[in-house]
Amino acid sequence: MVKALDKPASKKELKRLEGKKMTMSSSLSSFVTSKTRSFFQKLDADEGFLAKDTALWEEDARKRALGLRVVNDAAERGTALVQRYLGSTKSAAQEKYLLQLVHHHRKLVGREKKEDLRKKAF
Repeated sequence: MVKALDKPASKKELKRLEGKKMTMSSSLSSFVTSKTRSFFQKLDADEGFLAKDTALWEEDARKRALGLRVVNDAAERGTALVQRYLGSTKSAAQEKYLLQLVHHHRKLVGREKKEDLRKKAF
């Protein structure tokens, strides 16, 4: 399939699939051309997965999906943090200082997991 990325595309700009009939015996590489490479480049996606066995694609996709952070979870934690600590301040200046302190601390710590921080502490 990777070799097919160098195959020149047809001159005709197709709006829909025509010509070749798709059958269950058609391989995926028969639909790959140099325009496919252009597609991956526009999406800033790595085309390296095409060189892997297709049986491994599902497992790789699962690993990638499980590695994604849930945005809502992070937002909820941030909201809870603000509600917890900002309620204990007495002035706007203290709130501003507290938010700056948290921002600075996050830069220092980064996005490490709780387990990693515990290992460093002990």
